[in-house]
Amino acid sequence: MDRAWSSAASRVISTVTFDFHADGRITAIHNVANPDKLRAISAGHTFALP
Repeated sequence: MDRAWSSAASRVISTVTFDFHADGRITAIHNVANPDKLRAISAGHTFALP
């Protein structure tokens, strides 16, 4: 197995989230690849929505 692939398979490397308008249209796409921000996801933390 390719070493780069095996190390990426065991950790979060990016996330993609979508914002939707009330009529169902996508209004924004957010891609996060910042390792500092992704640590919380990797650790399993959850956050309440405002």
